[in-house]
Amino acid sequence: MKAMHASIVAGLLAGAVGVALAVTACAPAGTGAPGPSTVMAKPVVETSTPTPVIRLYTQPNFKGSEGVASSVLADKLNEFAWNHQAVLSGVWPTNEGTLVVGVARPEDPVVAQLDALRQKLDPGLKISRTIPAKYSYAQLDSIREGILASMTAGKYADINAWGPNPTDDAVCVEIFRTGTDPTLQQNATVKELVQTYGDAVEFSESSSRLTAATG
Repeated sequence: MKAMHASIVAGLLAGAVGVALAVTACAPAGTGAPGPSTVMAKPVVETSTPTPVIRLYTQPNFKGSEGVASSVLADKLNEFAWNHQAVLSGVWPTNEGTLVVGVARPEDPVVAQLDALRQKLDPGLKISRTIPAKYSYAQLDSIREGILASMTAGKYADINAWGPNPTDDAVCVEIFRTGTDPTLQQNATVKELVQTYGDAVEFSESSSRLTAATG
């Protein structure tokens, strides 16, 4: 899959308050019925939407391994995943040298083709497996493009690097931060991105400013 530049994330509060209504009923005149009566007002109910969670990048769920059991299998699975980005999230190795494929749409016929390919190249499926993915690579890459568009328009000047990270089901965003800057949890860019993309973004920080020359 495309190389991911880095990693990273933030949250906002939103709330809504219910409105209580009081209704008064009057009996017809001359019927001997009691005078005006009041229906008890409904209690005010306060509701709020969940606060978006800021995901902080620490390390990949699966660290890369130089000892992948089959480079041919890795090449073929990567090629297959690249050609089916709307269904799959990516391919990555585990520390044990096996290969993992993230599947975002298990009901898609492409998954059966993937299984057949794995059986052909990995009889008994000893060195490859699939796991559920919340987002496909296409979805993550769309978020990457959205962030790029905002940056091109002059926003998010403190973003160092960003890109899809299928191992974490997120787009990783690295924030440039010095010791005097707000924490990631208080960072305006982080908060806005979490408000926009929710748990599909995660964040890390760096005190080194990346430039075109350095990265």
